[in-house]
Amino acid sequence: EPLGAQYREGASPFPGVRAFDVVFLGLDGTPVHARLLLPTAQPGGKLPCVLRFHGSSGSRGTVADHAAWLLSGTAVLAMDYRMQGGQTGSNTGFTGGPVYDEFVFGVAEPTSFYFYHVITDALRLIELALAHAEIDPRRLAVEGASQGGGTSLTLAALHPAVSLCLADMPSFCDMERRLFYRTGGARAVAELITRRPEMLETVCATFSYFDNLNHAASIRCLV
Repeated sequence: EPLGAQYREGASPFPGVRAFDVVFLGLDGTPVHARLLLPTAQPGGKLPCVLRFHGSSGSRGTVADHAAWLLSGTAVLAMDYRMQGGQTGSNTGFTGGPVYDEFVFGVAEPTSFYFYHVITDALRLIELALAHAEIDPRRLAVEGASQGGGTSLTLAALHPAVSLCLADMPSFCDMERRLFYRTGGARAVAELITRRPEMLETVCATFSYFDNLNHAASIRCLV
């Protein structure tokens, strides 16, 4: 599916850094909001780029939130997850709710699960980076904590263009254990199973597609 990317340059607080608001299309046509920050490249050179993924209920952040990477001469792409603290909505028909309810959305089927759309949005963000004339496709990193760390590990396993993965306290690891111990977002799913115990096997099957225990062996980049 075409990315349909649109770029709008905005103000930057840092000399030598251009800031762009970006909108691209998810697989279901959802407009996904992102931020592209480009420090000045060396003459004739292309920029390394880090794709940054936020924790639950967060957002792509301000330009200043990415200052450390920009000062190192690294471009930044940061994406708003669907229906969290940023501008990205969803065309999937999901409704809003408490912060962790995204673990319940569509959990009966892997391709309808909330995190299926998150991961496919993130994979398309990589394609956006690879298509950009000023970004070096050989130097792509993924980085994030918690939800963002889990996403980073998954991308490192699924996309060969990722050359460095910086995952801090990653989520999506041993998800069945999280379900039974009701940790973080899995608490909402545990409450669903308490009401509908016949869904346990279905939920665990869906979780298995997104559990980084099952993806880890495919990671070939530096971590």
